[in-house]
Amino acid sequence: MHVTPRRAGALAALVATIGLGGTTSAAVARIAPPLPHFDAPSALAATATSLWVANAANSSLTLLSPTGTVRAVLKGAPLGITTPIALAVAGPHLWVANASSGIVELNATSGALVRKLTAPSDHLIAPRSLVVSSGNLWVADSGANALTELNASSGALIRIVANTATQVRFDDPVAMATPSIPGTLWVASEANGEVTEVSTSTGAVLKTITTPADGLMQPSGIALSGGSVFVADAGGNQLTELSAATGALIQIITNSSLNQNYGFNAPGPMTAWGGFVYVASPPGSSPMVTQLDPGTGNGNWMMCNTNYAFHFSGPSALQVLGQNLFVANASNNTVTEMNATTGVLVQDLS
Repeated sequence: MHVTPRRAGALAALVATIGLGGTTSAAVARIAPPLPHFDAPSALAATATSLWVANAANSSLTLLSPTGTVRAVLKGAPLGITTPIALAVAGPHLWVANASSGIVELNATSGALVRKLTAPSDHLIAPRSLVVSSGNLWVADSGANALTELNASSGALIRIVANTATQVRFDDPVAMATPSIPGTLWVASEANGEVTEVSTSTGAVLKTITTPADGLMQPSGIALSGGSVFVADAGGNQLTELSAATGALIQIITNSSLNQNYGFNAPGPMTAWGGFVYVASPPGSSPMVTQLDPGTGNGNWMMCNTNYAFHFSGPSALQVLGQNLFVANASNNTVTEMNATTGVLVQDLS
């Protein structure tokens, strides 16, 4: 998702210039709780006890407790945070992808800077998606049209999986997902309509699914659940379910499937949790979050603003923490918390 940066406004007056870990620094800004602060939130990532929110418009990160209390807001050039667009947590490490300036590693508890990685030789040009598998960090870079694998603890380069003269597998890779049992990585490439499975141990391309008959026009989100790969297709306003074992098409779920209206409208952000698959449809006047039963493709619930007390606006990321689903709303600068099982609204954070 592309977000237009804008001014932070009057909140700048509330910024306290206290450093991380108790050391004073005028260059690193930290807004003390309980003030919530979101500015075009673009990505979410959870530790065992907290939720990180990336704010693309003002290049900051917000740290939330499981109950939605704001613990800190971090911003400032010394942290290397510049239009953050993706997040991933690997144990004590928080990795942040900047839209056009490499990736940054922070301490996942305090937010203290650990290292910055910006080397073009590592194909870190325009990172779009981050995932962790078997202790390693995978970066999908839409600028390099490649995948970069790094050691998630040290940042050391392990390998680059790139296109060749005869094989173009990645063209604007925008989303990745890994199964619960490590070993493979699934990548959605938006520009060429391909979904690719990659071995995380060798980097070899195992499968490529690209036929329009599989409902792959503009893959924009991906999630794995119950032996299936679910792909959100923004171009077709639908979801494709593939077998994770064979890549074979299982079904295409459209707005008229099974006599249901799933509310798919350029669906993109996805996640899987507790035997369910969640997908958000960001555009238009009726953005929606849908929970699917991966066994049948049935929609268990579809939550929108019209008939429910939600305030979705450009939902850009989904993340479960505890028993609740958090939704980042890039267009109205809020985060919605809802019960992940029932879909009942818990609170809107703004």
